[in-house]
Amino acid sequence: MISKTMDDEKSSENPEKGQSKLEVLIISDNKKYSDAGKEYLTNLITADGSSLFEISNLAIDDLITNGDLLKERSSGNKDVSVYRPDILFFDIRENIDDRIKLLGGYLSSHKNCFTIVSIDERNFDFLINHDGWKDIQRNANGLSLSQTYRMISKKNDYNKYFERVLKEILPENTLSIIKQVKSGTLNVTKPRYIDFTKYATFSKEMREKFGSELVAKSLDILATFNPDETYKMLKKTLPKYSEDSIPQHCYPPFKDFIPISSAEIIPIIKDQDKGITSAYVHIPFCISECKFCDYSVVEGVKEAPAYLKDLRKELETIFNSTGWRTLSPQGMHIGGGTPSTLSVELVKELGDLLTDFFPNYQKNSRLSFEISPAVNEAKLDAYKNIGASRASVGLQVIRNEGLLKWLKRVYATGKGEKAVQMLLKRWPDNTNIDMLYGIPQQTIGSWEEDLTAAIELGVPSITFYDLRVSPRTRFVENQQFPSFYETMLMRVMAIEKFLESGYKQVSDNQVVDSRALKEIGNQPYTYRDAKKRGGSTLGIGLSSYSIFPGLIYSNIGGKDPHESSKMMENYSNVIEEGKLPVDIGKILNEAEQMSLFMIQGLKLSGINKPANGVDTNQFKTRFGQTIYQAFPHAIALQDAGILEKKDGYLGLTHKGLAFEQLVLKNFYQRGINTA
Repeated sequence: MISKTMDDEKSSENPEKGQSKLEVLIISDNKKYSDAGKEYLTNLITADGSSLFEISNLAIDDLITNGDLLKERSSGNKDVSVYRPDILFFDIRENIDDRIKLLGGYLSSHKNCFTIVSIDERNFDFLINHDGWKDIQRNANGLSLSQTYRMISKKNDYNKYFERVLKEILPENTLSIIKQVKSGTLNVTKPRYIDFTKYATFSKEMREKFGSELVAKSLDILATFNPDETYKMLKKTLPKYSEDSIPQHCYPPFKDFIPISSAEIIPIIKDQDKGITSAYVHIPFCISECKFCDYSVVEGVKEAPAYLKDLRKELETIFNSTGWRTLSPQGMHIGGGTPSTLSVELVKELGDLLTDFFPNYQKNSRLSFEISPAVNEAKLDAYKNIGASRASVGLQVIRNEGLLKWLKRVYATGKGEKAVQMLLKRWPDNTNIDMLYGIPQQTIGSWEEDLTAAIELGVPSITFYDLRVSPRTRFVENQQFPSFYETMLMRVMAIEKFLESGYKQVSDNQVVDSRALKEIGNQPYTYRDAKKRGGSTLGIGLSSYSIFPGLIYSNIGGKDPHESSKMMENYSNVIEEGKLPVDIGKILNEAEQMSLFMIQGLKLSGINKPANGVDTNQFKTRFGQTIYQAFPHAIALQDAGILEKKDGYLGLTHKGLAFEQLVLKNFYQRGINTA
């Protein structure tokens, strides 16, 4: 939801005093394309009958012969340009190399121009792998979606093309942001935990705007949680770092990490090989960097063969340094990046590597891996052949192609659904899809459409992630995130929708179909469960992190995921020197170990879930005191209906799951007062 400023309200009341029209420039040598765009956009009018856009056309040949047309010019103390559009349509269907160069030059001096590149379907892969296009993406620092694309089908139906662009890429909320950028009134709302409208007002607005049965039911559930007072109680006790989301490793925050050396970690981990219950291998390669990702990724796969050799050397070094012989973790995960970018031959090589260091993994471990929707049958067979028992595809968004473009996901929505069908043929009981909510420009309505679509896909497992908001993600500053209550509503909607459809909740953000859960022995994701039950985790590869009793550390690349290419070189150099590629981390005192144990364990909560949350006996055995002694405020959270104790476990209730981010951060510290 985009909140209006006072100026916006005045503008809507008095159009004459409002903002000027948005200026649109269409650059193409195809007259039919230009004319169709101008005609379609001209016919779009506001409620008071005025045009939305001021439209200009320019031929690319004119731009090439007279480059000054788009250059900044000086006029007194003010920079002006012949064309300074708010929205740019750039047709690059011919001579792509030259046109990307032209586009890059223009955007280098026009930071806030919302650009839509038109590309033929057959040239899609060429575009997304083009170095010039990658540079344009990398240098984007204006609007979210400041450089995106939209494919034109072979039929060249230009009217339909511009209609789809307006619907999927330039909806009302996007145009609102562009107008605010134009007027200089954009209100940046990157921090999510800010003062907000009272729940009753929010609920009324949502019911009026989205009148579905699921929305109404979810709002009724939220109302029972006394959300305004609960929010105040939890927010009052938040520790430092409260604006960033819980990191993937749960605790401590990255800001607490400091440089650490192999000399510091080896004495701690050398006798811990029997306690390693999970292992992670990072494959950092991606076609392109997605905006929401806070992992270290490297664009392209040309370095993949050398990287697999480095992985082998890293394992050899750590085994030689610790005296380990073999490892037998319960769960293993190949993540990224995008493991499915590896060739069939490299997947086989990866399997050989795992066999050498984890010789019984196909028998004793459950191996999971991640793919992108841009995958083929041969690669899936290769992972099946090396023993993968679980596959997860990051769809993130299922039906809204505009959101996919905003996230820099380089595939069409239909491609994701085809990938799911390929996975189900091989892993009918343990195929997972990832979904993402809390995304700028996402609405309650579009989220409900995706929930329905997820169920229609017939997948046995669904994981729904709240967008992590932190300086590590690739978001530019001009963002309009859904409000705290909107994000909470999306979470409750997901839980209700999936439970009603026969799924069971197996963690805070994962549901599994009841039949499939029985088939796989109630172990849908062993790697995660083993890690979050307090077992040690060994991470291998660029930026991977490891957790041992009293220690957490990250390899080179974990400190700054935006410098992955440079870090890849550093990682390889250190490996060649026969050293461990450790970079940052923290030796944890007992209080910090208890915080990590609690936060990880609480993420294994779910509605009506057996073994819900933290094993209280395991906690007492490990730390010599009860949870209530270590965290006295847990009693107040339990009294408030946020935590529940049942069958030897302390876990999040439905209310606790709704407020999960705030609840978990309350375990960053001990002995706080929640009164």
